[in-house]
Amino acid sequence: MVYKGCWNGTTFLHEVGHNRGAVQPAAPNSTGNGAHCNDGYDVMCYAPDGGDLRQFMTYPCLSLTLFDCGYNDYFDAAPEPGEYLANHWNLGTVGQNFLRITAKAEPPSEPEDTTAPDTSISSGPPAKAKKRRATFEFTGADETTATANLSFECSVDAEAFVACASPQTYSASRGAVHRFEVRASDEAGNTDATPAAFTWKVRRSR
Repeated sequence: MVYKGCWNGTTFLHEVGHNRGAVQPAAPNSTGNGAHCNDGYDVMCYAPDGGDLRQFMTYPCLSLTLFDCGYNDYFDAAPEPGEYLANHWNLGTVGQNFLRITAKAEPPSEPEDTTAPDTSISSGPPAKAKKRRATFEFTGADETTATANLSFECSVDAEAFVACASPQTYSASRGAVHRFEVRASDEAGNTDATPAAFTWKVRRSR
């Protein structure tokens, strides 16, 4: 357990050391049942700690805070034959390192948006209009792009699609059937492959 007010790099090493079994009572500089050692400047060492051995501090290490500064009580990645940690509980032994520090993981990437919006026409002229001017209102719906951020392209009578915005007004010739089409595009560049369409006819004047 690490209390909020005590959190720092040294405390982290100290508590992880305990969780991994340091310091064993038989270690050369152990405080016994205190579960610490008495080498100064070692993150696992302080005395007195209430243990039954070595309730005094020694300072054989340099003035740096290290993980087993003498490599003789609980951590040695390469103990030599005959040393205490060669055949006792050793946090440096391969296979005991259950804690692994790795690079910060990148957040998962968002799935690519490949779905095109749907376009709809909400109003237009009568199917048989008296006036040449025809006004259309239209909108779109998309899974990821808000309606206000959709862009639109319009076409009249099979002409090339050009950018437009709702409402859109056109002047059509009399006596002919006309076709209005509109398609929406989202922020990912997906365009409705089936434009919304409206057909109407402007009556001839009498």
